[in-house]
Amino acid sequence: MKEILKDHLKKYPQMQIQDAVKLLFQSEYGPGHLLRNTDYARKLLVEEIELTKDDEPAIEKISDQYVRFYLGNLTLDDIDDVLGAMIESAQIQGSKENFMKKLSDLKEMNLFDGDELDEYLNEYLKRDSLMVSHSDVYRACYQPHYRVLLKECAEKLMLKK
Repeated sequence: MKEILKDHLKKYPQMQIQDAVKLLFQSEYGPGHLLRNTDYARKLLVEEIELTKDDEPAIEKISDQYVRFYLGNLTLDDIDDVLGAMIESAQIQGSKENFMKKLSDLKEMNLFDGDELDEYLNEYLKRDSLMVSHSDVYRACYQPHYRVLLKECAEKLMLKK
């Protein structure tokens, strides 16, 4: 996971602490948080697919089992396939113990100011939900439109494109 974090910081130099934590959360828990309401998940997918017409679909590794599947050039005809891949990917259950280890690794890596990271994590761990969105800076710079999927599910979708 440490190498993946380093790679993402190289690729996304404007990545904030919040974005690193989101990456770690996704790498452990996958897409399950988006599927509490499949109708809402479908609605969000439609909206994002409509925003990504000029991009190419792509896969970006976020752990040994999960990837970010970028939604570029998908059409509304692809929604059921992507939603199905999300549902299949959400069957894997992450563990809080593993996630906490990843946060500990983040602290050890010294990628961010230590005091800022400690302050962020102290507040973050007090929250009811550990899910976090991308920072405003990250969204403005990189305009991320993707879904977290199991690597195998994403590869199947890529073969269809």
